[in-house]
Amino acid sequence: MMPRLNRDSAWREQVFKDVQKFDDKGVAVNINEEEENASALSENRPVWHLPLMVVQEPLKLRICHDAKASIGGISLNDFILGGPNLTNNIATVLLLFRIFKYVFTTDISAFFHQVLVDERDRDAFRYAWFSGQDMVEVLIKRFLAHIFGSAGSSLVTSFVIRHLADRVRSMFPPNVIETLLKRFYVDDGHGGEDQLEAAIELRKNLAAALSMGGFSLGKWKGNHPLLAADPNTPVDEIPPLEDKYIKVLGVQWNPLTDMFRFQMDISKIKLPATTPRQLVSIQSSLYDPLGWISPFVLCGRRLLQHSMQNMRGWDSPLPDDVQSQFMAWVYTIPMLQNYPIPRWWNTDETIAAEDVSLHVFADASKIGYGAVVYRRAVSSGGAVAVSFICSGSHVVPLNDARA
Repeated sequence: MMPRLNRDSAWREQVFKDVQKFDDKGVAVNINEEEENASALSENRPVWHLPLMVVQEPLKLRICHDAKASIGGISLNDFILGGPNLTNNIATVLLLFRIFKYVFTTDISAFFHQVLVDERDRDAFRYAWFSGQDMVEVLIKRFLAHIFGSAGSSLVTSFVIRHLADRVRSMFPPNVIETLLKRFYVDDGHGGEDQLEAAIELRKNLAAALSMGGFSLGKWKGNHPLLAADPNTPVDEIPPLEDKYIKVLGVQWNPLTDMFRFQMDISKIKLPATTPRQLVSIQSSLYDPLGWISPFVLCGRRLLQHSMQNMRGWDSPLPDDVQSQFMAWVYTIPMLQNYPIPRWWNTDETIAAEDVSLHVFADASKIGYGAVVYRRAVSSGGAVAVSFICSGSHVVPLNDARA
């Protein structure tokens, strides 16, 4: 980072401001390295020094400790266990978001930095930084909490939430425990109920349960003003819902209309695509965990197949016909936003329906194959609600020996 820190004063100021937050929050402390090294050696504690790196996000910077950085061919992550994977499956978390009529979303504030590292391991998270923006005096600091770049942070933080759920199980209703265990993907979570009063109560209890573990919730969103506003906002000051889409686990959702849709700004895509590698890059940017646009994605994958015929390399020029067809495919991406999907898979008539079934359809051809799942609910009065749940598709290999 040094070249840019030296030449870009505005960027340098922002980076220093964000690094200072570690000290302000009490998760980073200065150390006397000579004394601490002697202590660590005598107690046989692991010691590692991590470089800082800046990840540029759309609306902010994120300061990360780089545990993948290697010295002599090894990195800190080589010594840290990263499994088992306790993170909930994101597709499952999204499906659970569709169950209830009234829903809210929330975020655990500074999640990783709220989970402290055992004192015997903290010297593995040392790092160097400057005492001021003149970048003359270098300080050695110790990070007391888990870092974004550690191979074990996801495991540890997911375990902490599960452990907290077990600790408070007897203090809160079952829907609170189920929300903690099943409806969080890392620090992003959601909850809901079919009755507004019950959803509000769940939100209150969820915040109370997490506060017992030292966590605070923020970034509240919901499909009712009482669920979308900060809990401390007076009722007469709660604003109405806005007619706009927000991101929930990477998926676009409009709380006012309670609709999902696929949306992507193609102006941010590097065009034109002239090699198979660029085709793959563009296709991989279509985030679709539940397969809502899988038939569309299949068309793009088919073009990728043609681009790799005759043993072409990843960086070889695309044939003219493939390039023109692929560009036509890319320019239709914005049209996908015209096909919204209801978030709630019920209606008021089918909330208590006992006749609920899943219907799976599958088909295949010489080009590709796919499957789609629908949910069908029938109320006691005969009202029917059908919802598209998920789908998947894939191309058939061009060189399939069985064909």
